[in-house]
Amino acid sequence: MSRAAIGFFLALALGLGAVLWIVNQKQTSTGARDSETGKQSAASDVALDPNLVQAMRIIDPRTTPAREDDVRRTSLGGWVLRTGPLDWPVDPQKPRDLLRTLSELQPLDATAADAGRTSPSTMPEDSPRVIVELEGGGARTFRISSSVAGGRTLISIDDGPTAQAEASLLNLVREPGPRGWRIPAAIPGASPESARITLSAGDRTISLARLEGRWTMRTPVAARANPQAVSSLLNVLMSMPVERFIDDSATPEITGLDRPRLVISVERDVRQAAPATSASSEGDALLASVQTLRNDLVVGGPVDAAGNSLFASPLPPGSVAPVLLSIPASSVSSIATDPRLYLALTATGVAEADVFGVTVRAGTEKTYRREAGTWTKAESGGGKTPVEAGAISDLLELLTATNGEPSLAAGEDDLRVFTRIELLNIDGQTMDALAAGYTADGVFGVRSATVVWLYPGREPPALLEMPSPDNLPPATVPTPARPEENK
Repeated sequence: MSRAAIGFFLALALGLGAVLWIVNQKQTSTGARDSETGKQSAASDVALDPNLVQAMRIIDPRTTPAREDDVRRTSLGGWVLRTGPLDWPVDPQKPRDLLRTLSELQPLDATAADAGRTSPSTMPEDSPRVIVELEGGGARTFRISSSVAGGRTLISIDDGPTAQAEASLLNLVREPGPRGWRIPAAIPGASPESARITLSAGDRTISLARLEGRWTMRTPVAARANPQAVSSLLNVLMSMPVERFIDDSATPEITGLDRPRLVISVERDVRQAAPATSASSEGDALLASVQTLRNDLVVGGPVDAAGNSLFASPLPPGSVAPVLLSIPASSVSSIATDPRLYLALTATGVAEADVFGVTVRAGTEKTYRREAGTWTKAESGGGKTPVEAGAISDLLELLTATNGEPSLAAGEDDLRVFTRIELLNIDGQTMDALAAGYTADGVFGVRSATVVWLYPGREPPALLEMPSPDNLPPATVPTPARPEENK
């Protein structure tokens, strides 16, 4: 063969080889692109945005009928478990952990060695399902295999793509599941920001309310409340634990909830800013809305023979499907139900520094005024006479800073009044009016509207010009009862 022929065939062979190489590269590139496109498509099928999830229904088929727990996001950003007619707050970290795990799932490669186990039809029948409801009305279904291998389990998404996750995910939704997420606080809404508290024991009701940052009593009388006593009550209510959530029903006769020993109500006002319906020229206006959150607790009879635990329910007596709790009896016994123990300890809520005038009526009327740190007595002719501040300071110290023994006033005759007092502001207006006198047994006391403060062993301030209790004419006047020391 000539050299020309050899060269021709060699060139032809090289050309065919180049063509085959180019074709092979195109096929390889196309296959890679198809594979990558398939992976991206599978990943998009798995993708879940936790911020769009409004609710989760977790279904455990191991029971008959299957147990279904409904967990929902609240308008305040928390999560609650629907428990019959009640929404019970749950530990917000639990639903966050579940949603984070579901959002981070990666689809399995269809060519994996265990591809035969990835079909939803091969999952055990007792595999739980998580149905997430999305903002806008969509939903996704995640079925978690109850079969665990190597510390991992399989998950099918919408009966399509399959992923793997740590076996702890199975425990999160099933052992114990959302019912174990519930916050174990008997009154979960009780907080330092609580605005109203009501205690009812038998025919006795105590109602307390926070007004402009100060606690007041509304029932059984309208009066100032002792902030330390209310704070102690709130601490008891906030720390009252749930020993056990009783998800099985029980009759009222067994629980004693039909004749409660104590009913507690706590309310909290939550303010939220919401866009107005119309926009101003400077942008959307904001309107403040107030949502009142209320928590009730009805305390019934003993759970055990020793009486260490009590039945309780966050639903009113007579509810068709009461939610049952077990709470420690010691927490309930530490709640005082004597209204006297929540009354303010001082006879007036006016601060001594705010008093610029004092009027005393003991037979005759005398008015004292403070100007530039000096006290003067107003004379009938319009003049002023300087007076020693000691006697006035003694009276103001008693009224504004000395703790007495508060009692509910029984009527006008519970105190034999000898002197009436008015505390005036800088403009001469009355800030508080009080009456001073003695009980039937000669104990000095001060009354302000519906409350009497007793000061056993204390002599009346000299400025009141009251007679000695030893020289009083006999009288039969009821004596206000004093608070029980241990209540």
